[in-house]
Amino acid sequence: MRVTTINENTSYDVVWRKLRKYHDEQLSVSRLMRLHSVNKQQAANVRKQAQQISYSLTQALEFSRAALSAGATTKALLAYYSLTALANVEILWKGDGSTSFDRRGAEYN
Repeated sequence: MRVTTINENTSYDVVWRKLRKYHDEQLSVSRLMRLHSVNKQQAANVRKQAQQISYSLTQALEFSRAALSAGATTKALLAYYSLTALANVEILWKGDGSTSFDRRGAEYN
């Protein structure tokens, strides 16, 4: 196991830079299919899942950046929205192609 020490001043930028790799749709599709042993017939669904991961990461970053410049009254709310978007990323990442925003509404009503 490799441990990387991050300077406290740059940790924010390092984390977001590392998450940026998940914007590469083809790489995410390959990883998801391998990670969850998804058959090739589900490739279109996994692609949609990868697109939604990228979208959620963009949303999380934008909320996080907004929180950095917001006043005290809205900072916590924007941080909450950023964390919620990151939670969506985790849910989508753990999915096997059958997980997506449009399916979630039908499943949880």
